[in-house]
Amino acid sequence: MTITTLFAFPAVLVGSLALAPPAAASLPSQSESVAVSAEGEVGPMGGCRLGFICGKVVNNSKSTMKYTTGLGAKGTSCTVWNWSGGNKVDTKKTSCGSPKSLKNGKTAGGDWSGVDVDAFTFSGSYITTWGSSAHSVSGGTWTKIESTQTANCTYHSGNKKPTCHIYTLP
Repeated sequence: MTITTLFAFPAVLVGSLALAPPAAASLPSQSESVAVSAEGEVGPMGGCRLGFICGKVVNNSKSTMKYTTGLGAKGTSCTVWNWSGGNKVDTKKTSCGSPKSLKNGKTAGGDWSGVDVDAFTFSGSYITTWGSSAHSVSGGTWTKIESTQTANCTYHSGNKKPTCHIYTLP
């Protein structure tokens, strides 16, 4: 895969297919990252690392999850239990921007999506796992993930709570 610059706009060459915005689109400044939707619309990329590596949540937990792409932005007040990232307890009250709901069976964010998920929560208590380390989280308390991480949440029949396995893609 090769990343090139085309008219001061990052274009991606995958095999012989070049992915770039349509010519009629208004182009962003050179320092601005953007996403191109399947419909060809150009929009801001948010906090994705390198412009395309984006945090992702997968909800297969039987419960509705809330997630945010605006951690620290003006909006809803929230408490994040792992503000420094990872499984270290480092609680901080901040703003969660405008949280969105994610129903069971749905995914938000992920590489090349243009959506960088920053944090997630459930209304009831849930479990997070980081490798072999597990942490019980109170409902309504947010878990922060990095742009390189995916939170894959499933229903655990033993503890009857959503259990989110958080991992970094290689």
